[in-house]
Amino acid sequence: GRNQELALLVALELHGVKSEVPQDPLTKHEIVFLSGGTDGQDGPTEAAGAFAYTELVDKAFGEGLNTEDFVNNNDSFTFFSKFNNGADLIVTGLTNTNVMDVQAIIIQPKEI
Repeated sequence: GRNQELALLVALELHGVKSEVPQDPLTKHEIVFLSGGTDGQDGPTEAAGAFAYTELVDKAFGEGLNTEDFVNNNDSFTFFSKFNNGADLIVTGLTNTNVMDVQAIIIQPKEI
């Protein structure tokens, strides 16, 4: 679905920026992005959306998952289902309401 795809693309972008910037300010902040459908369904999947964060791409690689392969195949649901035992999927069930898709981002200093 489009929300899961957006979350995966955001994770890839956060990873790319982090990898290219020396003295990276992202290392001092935690970033969490959410994209979800208020109707409880994102495309032809059981999920409403997904979470993304700065470390997602590295953690996925550690699990043997290449995020770019899933993006290129437009298969973000399979990625999020496999990654982290599906913990980053948003699964609410159908809500019987459809306001719109919702995106939110939280940026906060990491605790040391």
